[in-house]
Amino acid sequence: MPIPFEEFLFALVNNLGVFALLTMGYGSLLQYLSRGPLRFAGIGCLFGAGASFAMVGGVHFPNGNIVDARGVMLALSGAFGGPIAAAVTALIATFVRLLLGGGSMLQGIALIWITAITSLVFARIVAPGGRPSKTHHFFHLGLLACLPASVLLCNALAADLPQIALYVLLPLGVAKVFGVVVLGRFLSSAREFLIATQALERQAMLDPLTGLPNRRSLERNSTAIIDKARRRDECVAALVIDIDHFKRMNDRYGHDAGDEVLKQVAATIVTHLRAGDAAARYGGEEIVVLLPRTALAEASRVAERIREAIGRKVFAVNGDSCSVTVSIGVADHRGEALNFKSLFKAADEALYQAKDGGRDRVVLAEAARDAGAGLPVERATLAAAS
Repeated sequence: MPIPFEEFLFALVNNLGVFALLTMGYGSLLQYLSRGPLRFAGIGCLFGAGASFAMVGGVHFPNGNIVDARGVMLALSGAFGGPIAAAVTALIATFVRLLLGGGSMLQGIALIWITAITSLVFARIVAPGGRPSKTHHFFHLGLLACLPASVLLCNALAADLPQIALYVLLPLGVAKVFGVVVLGRFLSSAREFLIATQALERQAMLDPLTGLPNRRSLERNSTAIIDKARRRDECVAALVIDIDHFKRMNDRYGHDAGDEVLKQVAATIVTHLRAGDAAARYGGEEIVVLLPRTALAEASRVAERIREAIGRKVFAVNGDSCSVTVSIGVADHRGEALNFKSLFKAADEALYQAKDGGRDRVVLAEAARDAGAGLPVERATLAAAS
């Protein structure tokens, strides 16, 4: 019972279109969903839809066998989404195979699960982290995806084996291997591109010297912190920290020594912050810290601990040792008037008051407000911390 090769060619062309859609959908899932069960389940749904399309558009035999390229989707689902994606893909494909029915329905369902499991195990064995990325990985994975279908089909249609081998198994095997290699390379390229893009984005948000987030990153993160504080009517405090006489240190010891001191100061500041706090190098030797759920009194205590810790620290500079001090301005705001610009301005004005007052001190920006009347925050008045 020969099957026209044109039917397989037509199905392959259709599947190539599905491959392109899968690649775009996979890239979107990686971009918009963080790594975790939800992303893996989404990848499984994506591959499950591809396997379902392949079965519906496959070649149907009178005895109930369906010959299609579902193995491509099943083989790659585990490689790109792990066990969760493989299981979801197999479940969706199983449901569609039940709907299609036929005398070989149970064999088809067994084929689905055998392909999904063996391909997942193979990917875990041959590739680091279970993530194949090389062409030869996908070639071998494609060959493996052909085996279960070939065995079942040969057993079911043993009488027509020569014709089946020529008109079905050969073109189907070529289509599956080709599909796994092409789609696997596309998906791998999409994953590598996203990883590289995310790495560049992270670098763009970090200060290369201190490893702290930069000004752009802090201003972006402050939006989420402040929006949350507004909804909950909570205080947000800001610390503006500046190294005293930093230019004098650069002139005396050199910029490399100044950079090393700045790195150590930043590291010291971070050790005094909580998990939800945000710190960034805002420019030059100035570091800004946002403290959510923190009123002025508590923020001043944090600032004092930072100031004292830096003042006690001995810095090794060009074979010599030195000490530095910092001046810190502190402000807090809450309510509808809360925004990063006004909060930073109040803390920055307090910092300048600390500089004018002799440095090595914490100055608070006392903000008068009437929360009950909903009045806007008035201009900060400055008072030295006790």
